[in-house]
Amino acid sequence: SKGVDGKFIFLSYRQLYDRGVALATALIDRGLHPREHVGLLADNREEWILCDYGVQLSGCADVPRGTDVTETEIAHILVHADVRFLFLENLAMWKKFSRVQAQLPDVDTIILMDPKAEAPEGVLTLQELLDRGHFLREAGDRRVEERIAAIRPEDLFTLIYTSGTTGIPKGVKLSHANMASQIRNL
Repeated sequence: SKGVDGKFIFLSYRQLYDRGVALATALIDRGLHPREHVGLLADNREEWILCDYGVQLSGCADVPRGTDVTETEIAHILVHADVRFLFLENLAMWKKFSRVQAQLPDVDTIILMDPKAEAPEGVLTLQELLDRGHFLREAGDRRVEERIAAIRPEDLFTLIYTSGTTGIPKGVKLSHANMASQIRNL
């Protein structure tokens, strides 16, 4: 990723794993249950990879959608996918989500990904969760390892929704077995 001075900052796979485990630990600590669906409304960025990783390491499935999603689609997708935890890329996405939030009473944990943005009241930041997760890991929390060990091939890995250009968005389910098959065949 680019640092504040425009120079690239490299992140090793080990650093990504450690951050992903910290995030997963914090999500579990906040009450994320195994096999839940976690919303991820953002475009491609370093934090997207980290959030996706944290969701997977917590034994859950992501529900990703880009920032071009409409308010109507947000409401449909989050209800249809039974989302309680939601990552939002930035304040623009939070504003879009907040306009339909009253229709989404089950979404009870909202996390802002943008490290430069100040989170609105009641919204967590990604950095807060990372800090909490690192603290818990240093204190010996190993719930992530238990979650990883409990993942089954038929468990949902991701629930991807179509863009909705021909009607309401439709969810496409991919399991861990589907993803492993793709890797084997590459």
